[in-house]
Amino acid sequence: MSSLRDAIGEEDLMSTMLMAMRNGMNSNRILVVVEGITDISFFNTHRLDDRILYDSPESGKSEVIRAVSTLRSAGNDAVYGVCDADFDTLSNVSHEGIYFTDAHDLEMMLIEGGVVDKFIMHFAKRNLTSGQLAAPFCHRIKQSILLASYRLGLLKWFNYLTESGLNFKGMRYPSFITVNGTDVVVDEMAYIGHVIARSPGRRTSLGTEDLLNEMRRLDMTTPDCYTICNGHDFVYLLKMLFDTPVSVKNSMRLDEIDSYMRMSYDRQIFSATRLHSSLSRLLTQH
Repeated sequence: MSSLRDAIGEEDLMSTMLMAMRNGMNSNRILVVVEGITDISFFNTHRLDDRILYDSPESGKSEVIRAVSTLRSAGNDAVYGVCDADFDTLSNVSHEGIYFTDAHDLEMMLIEGGVVDKFIMHFAKRNLTSGQLAAPFCHRIKQSILLASYRLGLLKWFNYLTESGLNFKGMRYPSFITVNGTDVVVDEMAYIGHVIARSPGRRTSLGTEDLLNEMRRLDMTTPDCYTICNGHDFVYLLKMLFDTPVSVKNSMRLDEIDSYMRMSYDRQIFSATRLHSSLSRLLTQH
């Protein structure tokens, strides 16, 4: 099956997917719809079985959920979707035929699986990672970025729960993030103010202090940081830190870092995830 985006032309996306699944060549296949092309590459790299086909509408989570629902309603029960959990798992939100990543998103699942340690060891200056320095150095950087990403994630979680209409797209991280050695620091008041200024259509009248208090209230519920941190935030902060003298290679692109982490993910670690178990069960169900 070729890429859905390449195949549709002027045809309706759903019609193309229906035709593909009705093709006799795919009669014993399982279609797993994912959010984007890089996700297809990831699942093909960590391939479970040739019977599983991965493809994508390249339009994000809502389109994956809609595509799976439409195809299953048309009688194609061997169609499933894989989406970033975002905050849905925390709120017990589910959709028929949809599996979520174990962590907040696929990037955070990879980070939880140890890819950042490999990244740090590969790109940090050797005098910082030699011998007994390696483990504490990696831990310090990873925890610093995790904590900063977690602080950013708390406001996003509040926005999810309250549907406040805050806009986080295109944030200018240097406006509220500073890097000092291995420390990545969030100015929370500046962060909240930055988001408010970018959200003219927001549906909340809460000001900066009020939103900070809401973040602290959510923090007291002690959620797992990997369910709160956003992978894009983490990767951007990692880039900011590795644009400093700690790195042997400055000015790396975000997609370059993301690609390195996806390729560094260990197949054995993936096999221990809930997502892997869910996909594996499909082979016995169909």
